[in-house]
Amino acid sequence: MVAGGLGASTRERILDAALELFADEGVAGTTITAIEGRAGLSAGSGSLYRHFRSKDDVLDATLRREIDRLKRLTEEERAALPRLPDRRSQLTLEFHQCLRDIGRFERLLRIVQRSPQGASRAREVVAHMIGLDRDVESWTTTTADPGGLSPMVALTVITALVGYHRLGLVRHDFYGVSTDQFIKHLVDLVDEAGKERAS
Repeated sequence: MVAGGLGASTRERILDAALELFADEGVAGTTITAIEGRAGLSAGSGSLYRHFRSKDDVLDATLRREIDRLKRLTEEERAALPRLPDRRSQLTLEFHQCLRDIGRFERLLRIVQRSPQGASRAREVVAHMIGLDRDVESWTTTTADPGGLSPMVALTVITALVGYHRLGLVRHDFYGVSTDQFIKHLVDLVDEAGKERAS
């Protein structure tokens, strides 16, 4: 089902359809005809070309729109996080939020990883997903520790959370390790890293 529905503009319906098809079929496996049909246009009529020059043009517009939408949503949720008095509680809260953000970007990551320019686009999407496009420490400097996390510790935590999500471990306990336990262990590691930096 196309998210925009019949009330949406034709351009928006095309982008909604393309988002679904690119995620399900990959960019190479998605035809202009399929996008037209999914968007409620006459399939094979070429009516998509009234709004976009090519499939690459549709892909670029789809990625830009989805990145902007997800960034807004992610930033709103991060801004609404409470500020807790102790560092461990704040990091736990923010690591859980980061894991939710990663899940939200999953479909977009699938698209870029299966697109012809996947490597460079995947880096851009991941940067937006975790806030690296703003500042490597931006999602951790709001903790009770005014120094936030060092860039290397932040990158290590983010990589662990992305891997945890991508392996599907977020949906099942992994050998009896729940998401809460996994994040608690990450916070323990960050604490240890902080002690080493301080000494």
